[in-house]
Amino acid sequence: MALKMEPVMTKARFRRALARKALKRWEAATLDLEAILGHDPFSCPEARNELEAVRELWHKDTSSEHEDSDDDYFIPGDREWPNYHEDPFIYEGDSDTEDCLHTGNGVACRFYNHGGCSRGEDCTFSHSPDDKSVRDELGKNVCLHYLLGDCKFGDLNCIYSHDDRYLPPLGWWKDPKAVDRARTLVTGMEGTFLRPAEYELFLHLHPNGYTLGKGPLRKLMSSRLQKAVERSDNAEVKALPKPAPKQPSNVAPSTTRFILLVSLQNESFFEDINSRILAALKAKRKVVQAFNPKSALEMLSSPNLDGVLITDAGIAKKSAVFLLRELVNYARLGGVVVAGCMFSGGIAGNDFEKFFRTFGLSWERGSYHRTTFYSNPANKVVAANPSLAPFYSMKALHADGITSDMALYTPTTASVLQSLVFAPRRIQNLREAPVVMAKVGAGHVGYIGDVNSEKESTNVYLALLGLLDTPLSAPPSKPPTAPSVLAPRPTASTASTNTPQLSTSRTPPAPPVPALSKNSPLVIALLDGQSSHFTKAYPKQLSLLRSKSKVDIVHTRPDLEQRLTSRTIRGVYLADGGIFKAGNEPLLPQLAEYVKSGGNLVAAGIFPLTLNQPGSRWFFSAFGQTWSTGSYKTEVYELIPSTELAKKNPSLPEVYSMRSLNLKDINLDVLVYLVSPDDDDDYDSEADDEDDILDAPIVRARIGRGALGYIGDVSGEPETNSVLLAMLGLLHPEVVSPPARKSRKFVLFLSFCDSKGEEMIYGPLIKKLQQKIEVVRGLSIERMTDLVSSPDLTTVFIGSSAIAYPDNAYLLTRLVAFTQERGGTVIFLEGFARQITMPECRPFFLDAWGLDWTGYAGDYGVANVKINETNALVAGQAELLPKTPDLYPAQGLATSNSQDLVYLPKTLRKPQWDSEHRSYAAPVLYASVGEKGGHVGYVATMSPQADYERLVFAVAGL
Repeated sequence: MALKMEPVMTKARFRRALARKALKRWEAATLDLEAILGHDPFSCPEARNELEAVRELWHKDTSSEHEDSDDDYFIPGDREWPNYHEDPFIYEGDSDTEDCLHTGNGVACRFYNHGGCSRGEDCTFSHSPDDKSVRDELGKNVCLHYLLGDCKFGDLNCIYSHDDRYLPPLGWWKDPKAVDRARTLVTGMEGTFLRPAEYELFLHLHPNGYTLGKGPLRKLMSSRLQKAVERSDNAEVKALPKPAPKQPSNVAPSTTRFILLVSLQNESFFEDINSRILAALKAKRKVVQAFNPKSALEMLSSPNLDGVLITDAGIAKKSAVFLLRELVNYARLGGVVVAGCMFSGGIAGNDFEKFFRTFGLSWERGSYHRTTFYSNPANKVVAANPSLAPFYSMKALHADGITSDMALYTPTTASVLQSLVFAPRRIQNLREAPVVMAKVGAGHVGYIGDVNSEKESTNVYLALLGLLDTPLSAPPSKPPTAPSVLAPRPTASTASTNTPQLSTSRTPPAPPVPALSKNSPLVIALLDGQSSHFTKAYPKQLSLLRSKSKVDIVHTRPDLEQRLTSRTIRGVYLADGGIFKAGNEPLLPQLAEYVKSGGNLVAAGIFPLTLNQPGSRWFFSAFGQTWSTGSYKTEVYELIPSTELAKKNPSLPEVYSMRSLNLKDINLDVLVYLVSPDDDDDYDSEADDEDDILDAPIVRARIGRGALGYIGDVSGEPETNSVLLAMLGLLHPEVVSPPARKSRKFVLFLSFCDSKGEEMIYGPLIKKLQQKIEVVRGLSIERMTDLVSSPDLTTVFIGSSAIAYPDNAYLLTRLVAFTQERGGTVIFLEGFARQITMPECRPFFLDAWGLDWTGYAGDYGVANVKINETNALVAGQAELLPKTPDLYPAQGLATSNSQDLVYLPKTLRKPQWDSEHRSYAAPVLYASVGEKGGHVGYVATMSPQADYERLVFAVAGL
């Protein structure tokens, strides 16, 4: 029964093998054990020992008393049934309405399926789905035989509905051929009067039933014929139109903080197994669930996202590669990504290592067992969340290859294997852990391997997502920088955190490659010697290169060493496999040093034809890469437009076909071309998904100050020439740079009101600003947003709370980037403080700049103030500030960081100075944000006007 419900359950298959061994059914036991090892040789190491024992016993057992007979098995001739590739048998309803559980006496209610039942819950008849009908969108049951065209009762007498208007539009009942096949199958099943178990045998033996194959009983008995008919169509006729992918279960409101669940496999029992976790998350945040990469990407771009929980192994599919890349960027920029729920139970083979390697983590798939784990006090998440259970028992797939500080829970020397099958024994590997979290860039990546959603794991999920006792990033003593979603993106040279750099302990680093001149030659290395086939195989490519640059062909190791030493070359093109010839090995570290110091190396041409697995690992490891040879095939490949190469070379071919030797074990950030996405990815079988290995024909990585490229095209496609030229910097002709334009600095003034209102409120200040610098104002929001990107912009003044409106969210992101990425200054004026509400103010500054600033009720109310020597503005421009301005009637803001105050009360007292609650009010605030020297300030209107203007000019750096 367990295998029928879940054919991939290794434990159940192993137990069946032991039972068959005890019954001396040697062949059947062998099939089970071989299936386990063939599916995943690491999930059950005991299977290998048992297989050897069974084979030995089978060999010694010469009697025929225990020979296997087909009569001993449910499916004659199929002793491995259910096979790994079978769909799981799932009892499921066809409706999510509350009536779907009202089964009554099992006989369908005529009134419910027609006009409506007035008895409701008191009705003795069934309102639920059954195997003789199809549930429509209104929750009514439409007669199955009406859809098949052979209902003998008619519209009035049938207890089921004969109205198909509210059925899904793409059902099997819309296709005549599909209806014929369904009629044959259903009629045959109904005519046999078989019990449910015998239905499976009927389907297995039926000519069409075997084609419908993987789990048809579930589909037919719950009236879900859609997929069954589609599978039959795939074998006989063109497939039916596939239903549109399921959209997110809800959409996060624009201003609501939320947690994103990425559930690409959309398991039907996910909510049942993880009900406690979902309830706990919903109590803390809005929960949004995405069932396909597109909707997940849309949610991932929201500034209100507080974290991502990956709930299943669908993220490891090739169809999710672009989503995975954005998840890596999201984590590196400060977000938190946690893999849990059904991820550990579904991740296959080496997909575990590949998934975490994309984040720069060397975590490996560990052991799978149950024991009692104890919290690790050395872990920062554990230390910050005292509500976590000190210890608990769980069955988990462990993460190995971790450091001790990454583990939230670990086994101890006292931990023993807890199993109903195997004898208790001490846990040997204490270096692996079931719950881990690591810092990735500015953010975090976590993993929880609990496969049974233990009660204590609920708080673990909350802690990993920063929702339990303490956020993952507690406020430091100084105001933190802006949240990750608005932080600057890492550069290409720092993007890959898991790429080891070449050691320089023995050899001093080479000097940087000097700037290229027009006469800098391109070196083509044909180290196979004069007999190299490159010139004969690629004459057009060679001619094209010579038309773009001076070309210097070298055939020997000394010649190439001499060119590398001169360092006045444009780049090196390894066009054959001569680097692998005996005697040329010393060239490899020299090439690596050349690239690291700023050189450009491309391996292409005949080079891919000479590669093998050991050779590729040896070659690319010299550059700190784990790349190795992958598949060899003809495919259609697409350009990844977000790559550095694509952005600099817009004329690169977007799609083209080539036969290529691809590279695998690669990071997402080195891809240039990737196989064109298959429209049928979401409908591939699990077996196909397990065979999917991310590989690519064209990759390029930043190594130190230089670049390493690989082009695996072995058929010499014309489009490849453009890619080669782009990698060598030769695709577009050099152009003379235009004369440097004259800089004209300016400031933006955003009051979000008409010119008359702006003049009335800020007129005197604007006139004084215009005497010092150009002031741009009165333009549309779109034009103002464009101007934020100008290199001549120095300061932005904001005089209204309209900047916090959702319509201006994009403008706000540009302002945050202006301060963080370019060191600009944004100054808020009193109009903002008087208009924004108390509940809006604090989230606005926290979400945008990470500043704990909030509103302050009423005027400042302090007459005697002094300069705050710890403030950044005072430290840099104290001489420009008025010493004793009149701040008494000014409108203040409050902050939890006293260093943000430009002025302090001479007498520290509440409510302006509340050290107990860390609330400090002031009419002038100033804080540094980002790593580029950006600033955010607030200046309230005050008298005399001269002091007000001096303060504004000082904050603006004027």
